Amino acid sequence: MRGKTLIGKVHKISVLVVLMVVLSLVTLEMGLWVIGGMYRVVQGVRNKHALFQKADYRILCVGDSMTRGEWPGPLEVELNRQDIGIRFKVIDEGIPGVSSAQIAMDLESNLNKYKPDMVIVMMGGMEGQLWKRVRNEEPSWRETLREYAGKIKLVKAARLFAKRYRDMRTGRSDGSASEMSVGVRERYSDRMAAPATESDGAAAANVARSEIGPLDVKGYIVLGNDQLSRGEFRKAEQAYRAAMAVGPKDVRPYVRLGRLYRRQGRLGEAENVFSALIKMAPDQQKGHVELGNLYLESGDDQKAEQAYRAAVQADPKDCEAYVLLGGLYSERGDDRKAEDFYRAGIEAAPGDERGYVGLGNLYRDQGEGEKAEQMYRAGIKASTANDRAYMELGDYYRVQGWDDEAEKLFKAMIREHPEEVAGYAALGALYSDRDDFANAKAMFETCIRLNPRDVGGYVELAALYRNSALYDKAEEFYRKAMEADPRNRRPYIGLGSLYRKRGDPSKEGQVYRDWLAADPGNQLGFVALGNFYREQGEDLQAEAVYRESIRADPVEGIGYMELGALYSRKGETDKAEKVYREWVKAAPQNKSVYVAWAKMYRDKRDERREESVYREWIRAHPLDGAAYIELGRLYSRKGDRDEEAKVYRRWIAVAPRDHQAYLELGNLYRAKGDLLLACEMYETSRKLKPGEPAGYLQAGECYRLAGDIEKEKDVYRRWIRAVPLDERGYIELGNLLRAHQLWDEAEAVYRDAIRTIPRGPLAHTELENLRRLKGEQREAGDRFKEGMARMLRRGSDSTPPGDRRDPEDRMVSYLTPRTATAYKKLSNIILKRNIPMVCMQYPRLDVDGLAQLLGKKRKGIIYVENKRNFEDALRRYRYSELFQDALTRHFGHCTAVGNRLIVENLTRTILRNVFGKEPASSREGKGGNGGAG
Repeated sequence: MRGKTLIGKVHKISVLVVLMVVLSLVTLEMGLWVIGGMYRVVQGVRNKHALFQKADYRILCVGDSMTRGEWPGPLEVELNRQDIGIRFKVIDEGIPGVSSAQIAMDLESNLNKYKPDMVIVMMGGMEGQLWKRVRNEEPSWRETLREYAGKIKLVKAARLFAKRYRDMRTGRSDGSASEMSVGVRERYSDRMAAPATESDGAAAANVARSEIGPLDVKGYIVLGNDQLSRGEFRKAEQAYRAAMAVGPKDVRPYVRLGRLYRRQGRLGEAENVFSALIKMAPDQQKGHVELGNLYLESGDDQKAEQAYRAAVQADPKDCEAYVLLGGLYSERGDDRKAEDFYRAGIEAAPGDERGYVGLGNLYRDQGEGEKAEQMYRAGIKASTANDRAYMELGDYYRVQGWDDEAEKLFKAMIREHPEEVAGYAALGALYSDRDDFANAKAMFETCIRLNPRDVGGYVELAALYRNSALYDKAEEFYRKAMEADPRNRRPYIGLGSLYRKRGDPSKEGQVYRDWLAADPGNQLGFVALGNFYREQGEDLQAEAVYRESIRADPVEGIGYMELGALYSRKGETDKAEKVYREWVKAAPQNKSVYVAWAKMYRDKRDERREESVYREWIRAHPLDGAAYIELGRLYSRKGDRDEEAKVYRRWIAVAPRDHQAYLELGNLYRAKGDLLLACEMYETSRKLKPGEPAGYLQAGECYRLAGDIEKEKDVYRRWIRAVPLDERGYIELGNLLRAHQLWDEAEAVYRDAIRTIPRGPLAHTELENLRRLKGEQREAGDRFKEGMARMLRRGSDSTPPGDRRDPEDRMVSYLTPRTATAYKKLSNIILKRNIPMVCMQYPRLDVDGLAQLLGKKRKGIIYVENKRNFEDALRRYRYSELFQDALTRHFGHCTAVGNRLIVENLTRTILRNVFGKEPASSREGKGGNGGAG
């Protein structure tokens, strides 16, 4: 009896203990959730407080890489320096590489987030999959339980503790990138990437068979591709080697293995694989082509050319190598040789559209629209697989503003290929840009019906619903896209952006986590999640994600870049430098590391360390001209002209045929006042690359400064002969003759330009200016109208068939249909909220096209152009003193001097048009060129 009583008491005590433990755990879990929530709330309040503290007037800046980290910061400093009694806060929401459509989609979210008093917009510069198995079955109860268990804070804490304990027991550190990269290099340092020996291939095949059983060559390649997409590089290598063992005469596994090594930065091993492929199959061009691509990526144009020529000899009937050679010569500026190779490709394979498309693109870039159109149409007619020719011609029509012609073309494409989604997708995009919801929806639904596994139709339809503020439908179709292809990045990026727009950070973060769960090896997923944490102020989580990205792919640079930038923003320079050194060690061929690394020190004004980075860059890549340019610019900023000259001379010593080196040295001599040597350098640059306008332009300016008018005229005439389709040569010569009152000769030059380049607007305008100077006002007015009509048509003399719109309704060439649509949406959203909108155009571009599009006198819009101030500045400064690169043919990312021009222009415009104030520089008599429209 006593025994039963004792057992009953023990049982009661046990139940009480269990209940107390469970209650304690529940209480602790709730406490962790509350603390975490409080932390996020407090962090959010801190972020908003830091953003808006002491700011009376908030200015939101949206744009691309020409905005991000460029002029917004200095603008805030300059506006507050004016001391007009208002405190300014300028918010930089520029995103490198962003499209204008994405800026428009994100606008409302940014307006709700920052509540700005003004918005400045400068955008439009960025405009010019394999089927995978998916799981359709419902998750099992074990998977469901595991999923919910993973969300419990105590479980997360226990896992973290266990990981730390294991690391301490095994002696592992936090898994830094340097350790991971060293491990990878040690693993592969004794492995040759030449064709697999019998023992190597057999070993790889045995490993693969032990995991999934015996496969044929195609099976192993599919397996390797799948493992590669997951970031499992070692397993992918084993699968490709197994394929080589099973099919030693099959080209495909060699190509896959070589590309894998190339992706990992193991260029020597990739070269060995492609060389072995050439030896194994000398009569096939694939090995030569892959080897040429490898050399081209490494910056060795000469070896790339040799490899492509060898490919032509191996198989003269294949178009690919001809097209690659054409593209290579086109990049060099030798359009004549490029045309010869494209034509050779067409002759060798008249049924291959690639030759026609390459030649069409060449003509398009030269401004010969009619010839380009003829080539695209020839490609459509000659090839059965002519989608690319259709798409290039359709894009050409749309850039010209000929949407009706593009619509007819895409409908013809659908008639010829009714079962292909490309035509429906292109037509849907056109309707979407027109805001034709019903027709766009019908096209994208057709894409889905034709190919339910193609993610594009779902994503485009989701974006259509999103733009129409039908957010629930948009979310539904983003989710369907994920089901169709769980590893495709587009639906995750779109849905994450949607949640950001709706102000739901918890769901946005979960989308990126789901993305990584579906595709653990993808770098963009890591970066999206890391950037999300960083924007939420959770730097520790961001750091962990960036490091995880590096561990997943130690060669891919994006994780290092984001981690280094994170440390740099926090002022932890030593940590950032360590990251960049890890990056260099893991991917020695990636030059982007030096750019990011040097920028960190430039932003901190540490010139000594910035110089050391450039010198290390030159040691690692002695043929890379960008390294010498950056080092020369550093010495230029320091005013050390002698050291700058030494840098350029060293560049010439290692690359005597690089025209850019002579151009930079000529700019240096001109700045020093040594015009004779400067002209000599420009002439050398011109002779080395006859198709590059910069040599002629700089030489002409140099002769003008030297007062040698005859030599200046001769340079421009040489320019016209070398590049007859570049209107600027004619304009420079005509303007020179006009300045010396040689009226008839100048008029003859302008007329010659009009005959040679009918679509060129500049000659018409300059001829009008000439006639105005001569007093022929009536004829000048007619000629000016004709010139403006040609410019606005953005095409040849004739209006395309069926196009009856007034020329005044057209847009100038740099305002594409997508950009125009985005500007319209942007302006409607901003003006509905009664927020002033500042439309600013890129350097050296006219703002008239925007003003015509949105309304010159539309209330609430201020137009700012940066053409006049930059053109004036180029008379005093070298191009390289205003721009860091040549992003387009006319301008690039600005230097500090260039950004200063933008800031002065914006400050002047904002103060005068919004606050009725005169900027301090004007009050002090310094003045400048106004930019307000």
